[in-house]
Amino acid sequence: MTVALQRRRLEQRREAEAADKTAQWEERQRHKERLRAAKVVPLFDPIEPPSP
Repeated sequence: MTVALQRRRLEQRREAEAADKTAQWEERQRHKERLRAAKVVPLFDPIEPPSP
């Protein structure tokens, strides 16, 4: 029974971690969308030089 409980706890921990990663990704997407809506240029995106 102990092995089954350990496996279930591990599964629950992995599910919780996956849900946390998904929530973080969704928050980053919402943040990016807010920046786009505000027309803010992120510092980490390179600005392409004008073509000749």
